[in-house]
Amino acid sequence: MGADSMFEILLNSLGDTAVYVVRKDDYRILYFNDIVGEMVPGIRKGDFCRELWTEYKEACIFSGIGSKKPYSAVGFDETFGATVMLTASEIEWGEKKTPAFAITVKPYAMSGTEENGKEEKELLLCAMRLFGEVFLLDINTGRYLVYKSDGLPDTIFEEADFCDFNRLYGENLIHPHDRQVFYDSFALENIRNRARERQQMISAEVRRKDRSGEYRYCELIGIFYKDREGISEKMMLTYRDTDELAKARIRERQANRRFVRAVNESYDEIYEGELYTDYLRQWKGEKSTPYFRFSPSFSEQIKWAADTIVHPEEKEVFLSRLSPDRLKEDFENGKSEVTISYRRLTPSGSYRWHSLYVRLSEMTTDCIRVMLYLKDIDDVKKEEERKQRELQNALAMAEKANEAKTDFLSRMSHDIRTPMNVIVGMASVARFVLQSEVKGTANLQCDEKTGNYAKLLNCLEKIEMSSAFLLSLINDILDMSKIESGKMKIANREMNLKDTIRNIKVMIEAQAEERRQTFLVSVAPEVGEFYYCDSLRLNQILLNLLGNALKYTPEQGEIRLCVTAGKVEAGEQLIWFIISDTGIGMSEEFMARMFDPFEQQDFGGSRIFEGTGLGLSISRKLVELLNGTISAESEPGKGTVFTVKIPMKISDKKQKVRKLGETQHRETDREDSLRNKRVLLVEDNEINREIAVMLLEQTGIRCETAVNGAEGVSSFEKTVPGWYDAILMDIRMPVLNGIESAKKIREMERRDAKTIPIIAMTANAFSEEREEALEAGINDYLTKPIDAEVMYACLRNYMRR
Repeated sequence: MGADSMFEILLNSLGDTAVYVVRKDDYRILYFNDIVGEMVPGIRKGDFCRELWTEYKEACIFSGIGSKKPYSAVGFDETFGATVMLTASEIEWGEKKTPAFAITVKPYAMSGTEENGKEEKELLLCAMRLFGEVFLLDINTGRYLVYKSDGLPDTIFEEADFCDFNRLYGENLIHPHDRQVFYDSFALENIRNRARERQQMISAEVRRKDRSGEYRYCELIGIFYKDREGISEKMMLTYRDTDELAKARIRERQANRRFVRAVNESYDEIYEGELYTDYLRQWKGEKSTPYFRFSPSFSEQIKWAADTIVHPEEKEVFLSRLSPDRLKEDFENGKSEVTISYRRLTPSGSYRWHSLYVRLSEMTTDCIRVMLYLKDIDDVKKEEERKQRELQNALAMAEKANEAKTDFLSRMSHDIRTPMNVIVGMASVARFVLQSEVKGTANLQCDEKTGNYAKLLNCLEKIEMSSAFLLSLINDILDMSKIESGKMKIANREMNLKDTIRNIKVMIEAQAEERRQTFLVSVAPEVGEFYYCDSLRLNQILLNLLGNALKYTPEQGEIRLCVTAGKVEAGEQLIWFIISDTGIGMSEEFMARMFDPFEQQDFGGSRIFEGTGLGLSISRKLVELLNGTISAESEPGKGTVFTVKIPMKISDKKQKVRKLGETQHRETDREDSLRNKRVLLVEDNEINREIAVMLLEQTGIRCETAVNGAEGVSSFEKTVPGWYDAILMDIRMPVLNGIESAKKIREMERRDAKTIPIIAMTANAFSEEREEALEAGINDYLTKPIDAEVMYACLRNYMRR
């Protein structure tokens, strides 16, 4: 019997061990013993080994054999139905010495009892499935079992040299920058030292190469344990992927570094303090020097700074604001930051402005942690102070220029209105005289004389129209100037709304009759009598809108003023003023810009005394100053409706019942209501005095005059009470001005001193003088040039009371 036969008999007698030989070049089976034949029926020599070990098709076990080094692995085998030890060695087979692999497969258990081996196997398999890669190291011998998720399925390979494996693992899988950490942590000698120190675990975070060849952060973990008998020291090694977590930590560290860098660059000194324990820590700032001292006590550091480097003028505030007790109170009451600016002594001996920010960073029941940031703001503060000075200088210059403009406008208004008063007054007187002459020749035939009278009357009417237009231009320009400069003041005083409407009715009714138009006024029952409002500005708004209605409504047209009111709420009532006309109307395009300054509707190139284009703009601004609104509806050829809504506080004064159409206001009673009334006229300008006397006497008024305020006061004082029905008082006069004169009259101890109507006449259209006059006891205010009808209406209004 040959040696080969004897060898085969020996292999067949191994009992539970399967043996087969595979060619190295093509992995065909050269030999298998009887156990293999029994377990794999149909197997033949020449078959590929993968036909025998089908579970190893994806990862061949021979790939792990090299340099004739034996290879072993432990795993569950379905053919045996048990865990087996698979051993492979490189050999030369038969007489031809064919290069081959000899494989043995036999049931497996680790050292110790069978039960101990089974427990270790189950433990290892559980760890495999949990982590994907597990090493089981015998610390004493250096032998280890390894499972890799990219290796043989559910297979454990056993190796003897952990040190060599560790070196190759580091070279092939660990990032070059992390290898030293890996070697230092998981060198076998280090593991043994840690075991002797009775440590429980070793770990290190490194970058490990994955299947795709990319490095990912992972935590390598080694856990110490002993076998069942407590004899053999062992360690289970594995890793877990921490790439996302590690990169997040890196991003956070980078962000923190950027934040710290930004904070360091933004502040000169940084401290951390805890208010309950009075603790202070310096993060950035000057070290202790003869100039600067640092104390770990919060309160001591604040006191030292206040006594040593804080400017004396800020010391008290510094100590008060930054005491721990005060800061605790501030933060406990909801504040998150306390800021203080103060001057601080520098090493050069000068003081510079600094800002200290104390910000709350943590607060619990027994801890208030704060961060303190100190910054030199001296240059910034000085720049701000420089800009503030420039701004104040510019503001002062602007105010000075505005005052100069106001003074100029005031003087211009006065100087223009004085001669205008003469022109308008003389024209009015001349027209009255001529009309009287014409009436006297009414029964004569039209001759050359009456024709000349008619021409003169026409000329005088045009003079009056031109004067009125010029006056409206002056008023609009002055009002717009006051509004834009913020000089327009609103005086909400108690007023009789129904009297205001009556006066407007008298003035507009006369103008409408001259134009052959109809003017109608209606007041709803819910409208009261006494309210708080600026009656002058309300008059200005309504007269402006009604004046436009008169101007742009043809003969036989109709203008209406309807006054109604909303519900009373909280002592206030919304009053509606609706002005409608049957005039030429407005285009939609013009209505979009009608409230803009200097806007006028084009009527085919005709522009006869349309005005400045400021009237509606001024009216809207005045309405807004009265907290009201203004709107309009219009259609070309069909007329216009303006609606003004103004909230007015209701006066507690008892409401009077008086109908708007009482008989004393009818045209037939107008002249009679003034006839034989006695008026004291106080006017220093001779021409103005002459004009006023003629205008007053035209209505049957008895007029007495005084040339200055002192003479006017004396004239009133010398007469018996009730002698005068009213006083017309110029404001700017020599010896004693109109305001002082009114005060002296009101202060007299006689029964009519407090009640006689005093009506101011002035060429100054500015509200400051008007306010001063009203405070002095003057009842009303007429602006020169005096409109005769307005003056008559004003006198009637006060004389009938």
